[in-house]
Amino acid sequence: MQQIKHIVYIMMENRSFDHTLGWLYSGTNQPNVFLPSNTSPKVFNGLQSTFYNPDTSGNTVYVQQIPVFTTDPMPTKDPNEPYLNVNNQLFGSSQNPPNNTIPGMMGFVKDYSTVNSSLQDDIRIVLDPEACPY
Repeated sequence: MQQIKHIVYIMMENRSFDHTLGWLYSGTNQPNVFLPSNTSPKVFNGLQSTFYNPDTSGNTVYVQQIPVFTTDPMPTKDPNEPYLNVNNQLFGSSQNPPNNTIPGMMGFVKDYSTVNSSLQDDIRIVLDPEACPY
């Protein structure tokens, strides 16, 4: 660890950690170093192909990788960022949840449909590690 001098993470507007690095490690391809060093279990909990959100019709929309050759940005329109929308994305309602409520994380596709109803599934598409400039 003494060899590491800097860790830089570039934040892109409207791009989460999952969106940019969610598929970085998967299966047996795990990082060699974890911070802090006493992390347990030593596994990178990134995205899994079984993760999903329901759409406005109740259909299941699974997370998927953007093909490496894609040049179009995803999502094609910015998701809603105001507080009430983030509540909806995390808790399924714009209302404040009771204290200590664990977010269900099932409102992202539904909320994004208010921005881009014809391409509401875009919000669940993330970068393939080969497409990331790192």
